[in-house]
Amino acid sequence: MNKLKNYSITVVCYILVFTLFTNCSTNKKTSWTEKSSKFAVAGDCRDYSMGSGVNKDILGDFSQVIPLPGAFAHNDYEHKNPLFDALANGFTAVEADVHLINGELYVTHDPPASIENVCTLKELYLDPLLNHIKNNNGQVYSGYNAPVYLMIDIKTNGEATWAVLRNQLTKYSEILLSFSDIKNIPKPVRVFISGNRPIATIKEDSFQLAGVDGRLPDLEKNYAVGFMPVVSESFFGIIDWNGIDTIPEKELEILKSISDKVHQQGKRFRLWGAPENEYTWSVLSNAGIDFICTDDLQKAKLYLLEKN
Repeated sequence: MNKLKNYSITVVCYILVFTLFTNCSTNKKTSWTEKSSKFAVAGDCRDYSMGSGVNKDILGDFSQVIPLPGAFAHNDYEHKNPLFDALANGFTAVEADVHLINGELYVTHDPPASIENVCTLKELYLDPLLNHIKNNNGQVYSGYNAPVYLMIDIKTNGEATWAVLRNQLTKYSEILLSFSDIKNIPKPVRVFISGNRPIATIKEDSFQLAGVDGRLPDLEKNYAVGFMPVVSESFFGIIDWNGIDTIPEKELEILKSISDKVHQQGKRFRLWGAPENEYTWSVLSNAGIDFICTDDLQKAKLYLLEKN
């Protein structure tokens, strides 16, 4: 009996060791943040930059896509196919958060524990945009003459990050609308900077391949619309409404008043962090907010197509 008991214990131990070894081999822990792991591995980044990692059906159907001027892809880089999922749904504005790490710009919302598997701005956005536009007769959407917005949200030091970003943008100047271009040549992409904004440095730049995302206090300075095309604020920072119940008249008037001030300067108004439902979108749109800022690309596309 003791021999049988010892034999059973030995077998169980072997099974446990084998199971642990297998799990360690097949379920390696990632060394980057959870958010980063949703969209980025180094191999995929290289594929995206060459246009080969993207669903071919998405690229092939662009001629059938209806551009939606009010569609803004919030945290676009977290989608399965960054940039191209948004474009396939007709979005005309996308957001990329960047961190300056070791002289390079990495796209991620939070500081990554490791950059090994995090894509760069060039890999996820600048190279794919350039390649797509070259292959589409100089446009993002065929027949759409307004620029598509790329909002770059700087998460690290504004001045240092902008210095690297400016250097990178100059290499893509053929597709980027420049506020300082005296020839006023239409270009298909307009970059503007949010987050840690080095406003004075960007404004003094002679090339100005990027504008700046405004805030409500910036309206007092009346920046040119070419330099500050959009004014953005937090939804819950300016109104007290849950986005579900009927909006109080007082809160609706606040929205309309702010929208009017923004539009008087020719700028577009965006709210981030708003509840994502059709009633909220309808209220915001009727109050003069220009963008639906959303993570739900398909739902927003269907809403905007029906609305228009």
